[in-house]
Amino acid sequence: MRYVSNLSILNDYIENEKMAAKLSDWLKLKWPRIVAQALQRYPTFDEFSEFVKEEAFIMNPDISQNLSQERQHDRKHQRPENKTLKTFQVTREEKHHQVLTQCGYCWLKNHPTADC
Repeated sequence: MRYVSNLSILNDYIENEKMAAKLSDWLKLKWPRIVAQALQRYPTFDEFSEFVKEEAFIMNPDISQNLSQERQHDRKHQRPENKTLKTFQVTREEKHHQVLTQCGYCWLKNHPTADC
């Protein structure tokens, strides 16, 4: 109602009753209590939608908790990506004083990893 003025028709008690008829049996029994508490007026659509939202949360409190727990569980059991440093080994041969690199992929000497 705050954003679309033409939806104010939903504040009408006849329209509200049509929507209330589509509720589950449990909520159909609870809605008249809300109507009785309104005293001398029929609840607005905002009150009706707030009622439905609260009841949905009461009936399903574990949904959001279960989803977050599943995500945390999945993260714990996922294999972490390689968090080790990928390095190559540089050795010196004393006879030739030549620097030899060892490939980090196949672990053979005399060529860098980029060539592999």
